[in-house]
Amino acid sequence: MIIDIHTHVFPDDIARGTIRMLSEKTGNKYELSGDGTVSTLLKNMDDWGIDVSVVQPVVTKQSQTRKVNEWAAAITAVSAKAWAAAEKAGGAGRAGKPGKPGESVGSVGSVGSGGTGNSSKVGKVGKVGKPSGLISFGGIYPHSSDYMDDIDFVVGLGLRGLKFHAEYQNFVLDDDHMLRVYDYALSKGLVLLHHAGFDPGYPPPFKSSPQQFARVAKAMGGGVIIAAHLGGHDQWDDVERHLVGSGIYLDTSMGFEFFPRDQFLRIVKTHGADKILFGSDAPWSNAGKEIANLRAMPLGADEIDAILGGNAARILSL
Repeated sequence: MIIDIHTHVFPDDIARGTIRMLSEKTGNKYELSGDGTVSTLLKNMDDWGIDVSVVQPVVTKQSQTRKVNEWAAAITAVSAKAWAAAEKAGGAGRAGKPGKPGESVGSVGSVGSGGTGNSSKVGKVGKVGKPSGLISFGGIYPHSSDYMDDIDFVVGLGLRGLKFHAEYQNFVLDDDHMLRVYDYALSKGLVLLHHAGFDPGYPPPFKSSPQQFARVAKAMGGGVIIAAHLGGHDQWDDVERHLVGSGIYLDTSMGFEFFPRDQFLRIVKTHGADKILFGSDAPWSNAGKEIANLRAMPLGADEIDAILGGNAARILSL
């Protein structure tokens, strides 16, 4: 089973404009593998043999919290077959009220209109033997004074984690307020995934570092926290100094054309393949190429299988 822990999609009516805006913000630095729509991500998954993609929304305003998370719940557990049926019915892809958390968008329902249906391939435990389709994390605005209520709302929708981005959301990774946010979210059983390190849309100094992730891990004392981009994009020397051996999980997103091959292999061996998660950051990179790059690494078959999906299946209870 292959699970891409780090992807991005948006409602159809804003997807292409959002991708264009974000690409311009980064100076069109990356070759895109999609247009930010659910249908394109699902097609790519079918083409590349990916069973599950985990969508990672970023909430940049308090006013977005309810709408973003409701849409995240609506796309969770949707398969390519179900989405195509919903599109044919005319309702897929619009931001709107979802159906019940955990239900799939199927042949008699549509995202946006609130309907749900009878997809033959749905997410949580999989009615055909294994999970397939999309799972979305939720998001909160980290500066909210009501962060507990916002986290409870995410949990009530049945979402499994939260995505944070210190640059886009303008917070310092390990400040005291954020430690309280993480502590409450982890107490609710949520998985936390953070952008880590360099972002081409923002100037240094960056608001996250391997040293800060190590302090967060020590302060939390448990729970699943994932640092994207192998612990910090373009900060991999410090990852080896400060994060290797900690409890932080590392994803591989936006990685294989950037981090040195030998350094990646050292990190896997010393941190443990059981704490490395395959991710692409789609549509900002090509998951098919990333999978091929990982399979070409001189790692054991068990290690590659764990990184490609086994570890994510374990922490997401799939």
